[in-house]
Amino acid sequence: MKLKTVLLLSGVVIMIGGGYIYMQQKQVNQSAKSSQPTSAKIKSQKQPARKIKKQQTDMNLPQLSDQNFSSVAGTWKNSAGDTLVVNEKGALSANHDGQANNKQKIYIASGAISSGEQSYHIGTKVEDGILQTVAGSDPLPTTPGASALTPFWFIPKGVDVKKVTSMAFNGESDQSKDRLFTGQQFDERNIYVRQQSTDDQQTNTSDFQLPQINDQLTFSSGAGGWQTTLKLHPDGQFSGEYSASSMGDTTDDYPNGTSQNAIFSGNFNKIKRVNGTAYQMHIDQLNLAHTVGQTEIVNGVKKTWVKPYGMDDPDKFTLYLPDQKISDLPANFWRDKSGTSWNEDLKTKNKLNRYALLNQSTGYTFLSPEVGDAD
Repeated sequence: MKLKTVLLLSGVVIMIGGGYIYMQQKQVNQSAKSSQPTSAKIKSQKQPARKIKKQQTDMNLPQLSDQNFSSVAGTWKNSAGDTLVVNEKGALSANHDGQANNKQKIYIASGAISSGEQSYHIGTKVEDGILQTVAGSDPLPTTPGASALTPFWFIPKGVDVKKVTSMAFNGESDQSKDRLFTGQQFDERNIYVRQQSTDDQQTNTSDFQLPQINDQLTFSSGAGGWQTTLKLHPDGQFSGEYSASSMGDTTDDYPNGTSQNAIFSGNFNKIKRVNGTAYQMHIDQLNLAHTVGQTEIVNGVKKTWVKPYGMDDPDKFTLYLPDQKISDLPANFWRDKSGTSWNEDLKTKNKLNRYALLNQSTGYTFLSPEVGDAD
């Protein structure tokens, strides 16, 4: 299977719907290494197929007001083909007229926030059924200058924007869908609707939905040196982050050390339930919010954007449920994971006591917190 990877390229002068944001970034040529061990096969038990149409998470205004962006995480597109990618923490990547800006953020605050000598009025409010706030560069400029903020609205399905009393809307808007608005003109060009991770979504059907997992799944060193977290939704959509720090790697330019980072999202498809305690699926698309090799210095730390560790050579994954028998797990489930120790502890159990997402190509496993005591 060929994996389609979308990289949102960085730019220097970006315009979103008429609002200009100026920024400067350093580029270096680096590449992330990935290992490609032999994958293990899992025997499948055929189940009757029952097609489930992919469901999107509905926009949740109370959660958004609390700065929880999980209900809007993903890719959004306007009528001109421009895209916005939102992650669960409100980080925003925009591609407008072929130019990309990966250093933005959606700000939620009822009043103002400060950045250095500057104070920025945010003024988040719900009016006419719409959560109205702003987006801007991340971080915001610390010295006086041109405004770095652009209106950013969350419009739930069912809201008719043509009846919004505070502002006249030009064009058409499908009120059967959740929408995002950003820009200086309240018109059709600046309305974005949520997208599946590929344009051929009609062919990417799944026989099953995954169970609801309330916690994040984590692949880590076990000692706090690095970790990759992943939030997995029942319809197969996922989003996550990777971070690894080296505080001893310093220079005068970055006195607080270095870090490697990744922000990603995507979608699993071809979801099959292979038995009572396991689901098998494939990655349809992996979206990276930053160009691999891009660097920047933030608060004295040199950040390098890389591929997310644990998603190396992604193709086939298996999700195991907490009642999975330990004795039936494949051999590569116990692969050395660069310092993890949980696997040895689990070998003494009869059953898993958590969810486990196995990357079959590498043997890397993402784990949820414990959901109950194993036998």
